Amino acid sequence: MSNGKVAIKFLILLFCSLVLAGCDNTAEQEDKANDQAKEAQAKLTEVSAILEKTQSEKENLETEVAKISEQLEKTMLGAETVLQFYEESKTQVDNLANERDAAVAEAMDTKKMVEELTGQLKDKAQQIREYEELIEELITNIKELESTIEEMRKQSTEKTDEEVADGNNV
Repeated sequence: MSNGKVAIKFLILLFCSLVLAGCDNTAEQEDKANDQAKEAQAKLTEVSAILEKTQSEKENLETEVAKISEQLEKTMLGAETVLQFYEESKTQVDNLANERDAAVAEAMDTKKMVEELTGQLKDKAQQIREYEELIEELITNIKELESTIEEMRKQSTEKTDEEVADGNNV
């Protein structure tokens, strides 16, 4: 969520508080409304901070996944090269036995690295899915908080309208 949206919501809450403060409500009602507005603002700020952190972590994970994918491509190209070399060396077994053994060892190391990178890629993909679920949950929480703020604003407006009407009837 951008800082501008947070600022707008804060101004709305401040406006509601000022409207409530300017009314003939009892001090208890004003305090309750102010407390509710502060609580809603605190929750909104907390959720916004969590959302920003989660988004940053998601972006970091996406960068890591891209790097791992790039490494995996390079490793796969390296494995193909080693396997080609192995096939060519096979025809020259008598003369190149030592080189062939080294290529086999390198191919095994490469295969192990590919398996490790594949496992890491799967783990990172799972983390991204979990972060996406968390983001959805946070968005739902933000919408609920916005709804609560809107209800509080409506209640404040209704109370003000009732007081104005009561003042006109006196």
